[in-house]
Amino acid sequence: MALRAGNRDAPDSGHSDDGGEDGTAAITAAQATALRSGVAWLWAALLLAALMMVEPFLHLRSPFIMLGIYVATLVCGAIGIVTANRALQGRSSIIGILFLFLPLFNVVALMMSLTPARAALRRNQLNEEADRLLAAEQERLKRREASRKLDAASAPQTAARTAAKPAPPKPNDRIARAVAYVKHAGLGDLPEGQILNIRTTAGGPEIPEQDLPVVRTAKGAFALFYAVDEGAHFSFISRGELQAAGITGDALHAIGLANLTAIANGGAPGLSLTPAGTVHGLVMGGNYEASLMVVDALWDGMLKPYTPNGAVAVVPSRDVCAFCDAGSADGIAHLRNIVANVSQGGDRLLSDKLYIRTNQRWLEYTGGGKPELAPLEFSL
Repeated sequence: MALRAGNRDAPDSGHSDDGGEDGTAAITAAQATALRSGVAWLWAALLLAALMMVEPFLHLRSPFIMLGIYVATLVCGAIGIVTANRALQGRSSIIGILFLFLPLFNVVALMMSLTPARAALRRNQLNEEADRLLAAEQERLKRREASRKLDAASAPQTAARTAAKPAPPKPNDRIARAVAYVKHAGLGDLPEGQILNIRTTAGGPEIPEQDLPVVRTAKGAFALFYAVDEGAHFSFISRGELQAAGITGDALHAIGLANLTAIANGGAPGLSLTPAGTVHGLVMGGNYEASLMVVDALWDGMLKPYTPNGAVAVVPSRDVCAFCDAGSADGIAHLRNIVANVSQGGDRLLSDKLYIRTNQRWLEYTGGGKPELAPLEFSL
C-alpha cells in the first residue's frame, strides 16, 4: 500500500508525487523500511565521527584505533547515505560520500542525508496514523448506518408490541389501603392461598357474587379477609373491586401483608410485646392481634428468641394473641386458661384451639399442660 507524505490532500508545494529532492514524495512500505535502515547506519557513523572529534581529549596513543574508527565511519556513513538517498529517490550520494573523507566535514555530509531521511520517516508515521484513524472512523460510520437501518426496520414491530402490551394495572385507593385481616380460624389445614366461597346464612338475603368479599386461606388454619379502615368501621375488598382493578388475588394478598407488617413495624397503633410469666401477649390496638399469626417475618424474626423450641399460640378472639415456647408445659397450660377465660365472656371470638407453628404453618396443638392455673392478666 502506498503511504503518503506531506499534505494528505495534495503533494507538498514545488514537488510532485514522482519524487522530490527533500523527500516529501509519497513512499512505499519498502522505502520506509530502507529509510529506517539508512537512518540507523547514519547514526552509527555520526557516533563514530563524534568519537574522532573528541580523540585529542581521550589521549588514544594507538594510531590503529584511530584508523579503525576512521574506516568504520567511512563504511557506516557510505552505507547510510546510499541507502537513505535511494529510498528518497533522486538524491545524489556522490557528494556526501566524498565529504566523508574530510575530517569535520564528514559530520556535515552525514547530517545532509540524515535530516531529510528522518523527516520523511516522520511524515510517513503521521500518514500511517491518519490512515488508521480514517479507517476506524469509516468503520464506525458503517456500523452506525447499519444500526440505523436495523432500527428503522424493527420500529414497526416494536411499536406494535408496545401497543399490544397493556400497562400493568395499578391498585385503586381502597385496595392500596387493604390490610390482611384474620376473621375466621380453625379451617383444618387447608391448602395455602385457596379462595373460599362465602355462603349467606339460611333465610338471609342473597348477595351477588361480585359483592362477596375476597377470602383466602392462610397458614393452614386461618381465613383472611382484606380490611379497609373507614374510620368508624371496617369494610372488605370485594371480588368485584378486585376484578375491576385488574388485580390478582396474589397481588391483593401481598398488599395486605405489606400493610399489616407496616402497622406492626411502627405505624399506628404499632405492636407491643407484653410478658406474663412464661407467656407473652401481642398488643396492637385491638383489631389486628389475631392477624399477626400470618406475618412470617414476626415469628421468624423478633419473636424467635422467645420460642427456641417452636411457638404455641392462641387467638381466642380477634383482639387477643398470646404465645409461649413449645417446650414450656407451664406456658401451654396458661394458654389453655386464657382461651377458657376469653371464650366465656369475650366478643369477636375466633378459636378455642391451641396452634403450634411448623414450617411456617399453624397446626392444631394436641399436647398436654398443667390444669387449673390462675388466670393471667394482660394490659390490652
